[in-house]
Amino acid sequence: MFCPRCGRKGHGLCIDCFLEENPVKLRDIKISLCACGNYLYRGHWSKKITDSIERIVEKNLILPSEIRLKGTRILPRFRCNRIDLEIWISGLYGGREFRKKIDANIEIERRECPECSKLSSGYYEAIVQFRTKKSVADLNLNPRFISKIKKVRGGFDLYVVSSGYARQLRRRFDDLGFRIRESSKLVGKKNGKNVYRISISIEEPDFEEGDFLRYGGEIIQILRRGKSSLCRNIVNKKRKTITISNLRGYTPIAKRSDLREGVVTMVSPEGVQVLDLKDNKTYEVKNETLDLEPGQEVDILKIGKEIYIL
Repeated sequence: MFCPRCGRKGHGLCIDCFLEENPVKLRDIKISLCACGNYLYRGHWSKKITDSIERIVEKNLILPSEIRLKGTRILPRFRCNRIDLEIWISGLYGGREFRKKIDANIEIERRECPECSKLSSGYYEAIVQFRTKKSVADLNLNPRFISKIKKVRGGFDLYVVSSGYARQLRRRFDDLGFRIRESSKLVGKKNGKNVYRISISIEEPDFEEGDFLRYGGEIIQILRRGKSSLCRNIVNKKRKTITISNLRGYTPIAKRSDLREGVVTMVSPEGVQVLDLKDNKTYEVKNETLDLEPGQEVDILKIGKEIYIL
């Protein structure tokens, strides 16, 4: 048998002639696109149009009943006011597989999404008060949720457009050992419900990881700071965890940067002699519990007249 339209060998109309008479079409699609990448489709704002194009196109394809769709591949090209689409369709027609390309487009209206509108208007639902020596750049914050940054004494205040993101910051820095306090203020009503603006204070401890503290008659080094901080006694080298609440108010007696390079010059039952490579002086450390050998390089810490090997 032959195609009655073009004469090609086959059963009935060939796929090319069939699609000429019964083309695959794409319904008219219009979306609103924000500069940030958020898009509005059918009354709902979503993120990342690039991740959603294939789903939107497949739901809007108009296929003849004789064709069974097996898959699509969408190649979008973004223009100023439209998205040009190269749509590859694979399917079955008359029991045979085929693959065809159609060209279509999606109309774009440029429009600011609610998130960006809040940012540009200075809107905020929460103030997060950071009291830290770190800069804003050091804290790995998401600028999409921050409408304003105000520098103040001891840190900075963030004006945050989402109370949910503010509380996300609270949980994150609470886990890192920062002191957290929260309060709320009634600012109005919306749909008959009270609307509150929250303030969250996030205060960094006076010590950092690697710092040395005098705590409970011993000298400890902070190995990991958090709700339960991992510490090490620098004399007997034993490790333990101490809750951050028990460490509040303690200030460092030495910093990690105060460590100096040294070399072990002698080991005896009474202790160890170590050469400080900074001042070329030899110091004796008694009852040192480390397993050391002459010539071994070590870190040493000088606090007052005492020398400690780490």
